[in-house]
Amino acid sequence: SPAPSGTSQVDLLRDLRLPGILIGDGQIGGISNTVSAMESLLLRGIDISCIVMLDMGLRNEEAVANMVKKGFGGYLGKSIPVFGLPPLPRRRSNFSAAALRSWFLQCQDKFEKVTKLMETDHKERLQLLMSAEERARSSIWWPFTQHDLVQSVTHIDARTGEDWWVYSKGSAQSKEASPSLLRWVDGAASWWTQGVDANLHQLLTKALAYGCGRYGHVLFPENSHEAALQLTERILKGPAKGWGSRVFFSDDGSTAVEVALKMAMRKFLRTHSLMELAPEELSRLKIRIMGLKGSYHGDTLGAMNAQAPSVFTGFKQMPWYDPKGVWLDIPTLAVMQGNWRIDLSAIPQVTEDEANLTFASWAAALDMPKRAVSSLATSYRNYITSHFDNLPDQSTKIGALVLEIAMHGAGGMDLIDPLFQRILVEEANKRSIPVIADEVFSGMWRLGMPTACSMGGFHPDIACYSKLLTGGTVPMALTVASEDVFQAFAGSEKSEALLHGHSYTAHPIGCSVAIAAFDIFSDPALNPNLSAKQDKLEDLWPIEEVVALSQRAVVKRVVPLGTVLVLELQPAGSKEEAYEGYASSLAKPYVEELRSRGIFLRPLGNVMYVMVTPTTSRSKCREIVEMMSAVIPK
Repeated sequence: SPAPSGTSQVDLLRDLRLPGILIGDGQIGGISNTVSAMESLLLRGIDISCIVMLDMGLRNEEAVANMVKKGFGGYLGKSIPVFGLPPLPRRRSNFSAAALRSWFLQCQDKFEKVTKLMETDHKERLQLLMSAEERARSSIWWPFTQHDLVQSVTHIDARTGEDWWVYSKGSAQSKEASPSLLRWVDGAASWWTQGVDANLHQLLTKALAYGCGRYGHVLFPENSHEAALQLTERILKGPAKGWGSRVFFSDDGSTAVEVALKMAMRKFLRTHSLMELAPEELSRLKIRIMGLKGSYHGDTLGAMNAQAPSVFTGFKQMPWYDPKGVWLDIPTLAVMQGNWRIDLSAIPQVTEDEANLTFASWAAALDMPKRAVSSLATSYRNYITSHFDNLPDQSTKIGALVLEIAMHGAGGMDLIDPLFQRILVEEANKRSIPVIADEVFSGMWRLGMPTACSMGGFHPDIACYSKLLTGGTVPMALTVASEDVFQAFAGSEKSEALLHGHSYTAHPIGCSVAIAAFDIFSDPALNPNLSAKQDKLEDLWPIEEVVALSQRAVVKRVVPLGTVLVLELQPAGSKEEAYEGYASSLAKPYVEELRSRGIFLRPLGNVMYVMVTPTTSRSKCREIVEMMSAVIPK
């Protein structure tokens, strides 16, 4: 039943993270009622210390005990104890103080056991919380982390929508002198995956459980299941509408890019009749990609080779790293000193009058018909064609254009001028070079729309989706291809097929929850931020406050786009902490202060960013901006 706020009591009590007792049902039908209630609590991540049932003569407690004896009761591997109590005295006949006292005396031993069990469970949980940091430091190898530099470990006890419950040991110097659980905003969206607020959290949980209950996992090649079909149909009618024909399933963003590279290379070879060459001629070909400096496509070897040298690649990270690309510098777009402005500093070959680099609004920057005939468009085209047409030798071919669409994520949250990517795609199309849109980060409403390609007004040949795909629950990725790409693998021999796959390809659990996430994002009845007419999110970030932030002396640029708010700090001086880049510590004091105020950030060097979900309320976004404004010096 609902609390006064309208929230169900079970969801309200969940956030207390206290051990609970489930009062079972000893009447006819009580076995299924009790087990269903237990499963409902476990689906919400509620710890159940025990089940207590009245014995109504049906011995329901014995049946329930047998059913939960070997069932899942929590991470410690313990089954849930069941206690049967004698029936209460009947009200009309012998219900009296003496009878009730006698009943309590009969139950006293079991009540004491229940009380002791709850106390034990709670103490055990506190001990696990207190020892978590030490256990983590001694056994876990964290990604993207230099362990020698880790000062503290953030232990997350649970999450509710956009927020975490974080264990704090407390100290005399902190606001929490004693150990406590703190509610923090997950400002990094758990590496850009999180998709729903607290109100919608349970919809994803139910979908995940349904997929597991109905299917678990099933083999996929030459098979199908309804979850995969339903998800495929949604994707082809949604972000891939108008060009996509086939959906290939994989495990994560990096593997989605690996698949895309294989698809694109085959399509290029077929289109340019290179498959018919003799083996010795094929061996002399050097098939490269064209990509952008600062892009990041993942950490598997093929994806690494499709990105320019960076801190994430190189010999120290992987001696086999062998970049196979022609890399272009990028023009970026951001709010600087109060205005949307293009920064051409990385491309000295491209020049433009200052007046043509500033826009009154984001909508003006996206006016592609107007901007496509500008002098800047001509300059972009000249710069791009010079790279397409000046390859080292005739054996070197550009087999694919690989773009992280709209915004470089791990590369520093740079927003790329959409006009630049539009012209890149046009020039690739002229040369019959397949276009790969890496939308692992930018797609699925992360930047405010189903596909970020719509900013530049173009369609790719292949697109990769992950991150938000399952709403922040389980790994899954999709590589969507046009029919022409699919047909490049047609043939009479199996060796001509796309020989790539994963053990958990199209796993029904992921497909089920991805369907639920897609429906939440795309339904105005469920997503209050969705503009039904335009199929995009309303502006989440208060533009006046964002503009004011961009005018502060320590701020270089701000980008408010979709669910993402980027703030790059301006290096000043020659101190070690003032330099730019991934290794910069310039943001550290501001990040620490924001964490003390309840917002968890994980900066990219001197670039701070906050990421919410497509369903996060605009009032919460305003609170976040106001908190950042209070921390960033004026």
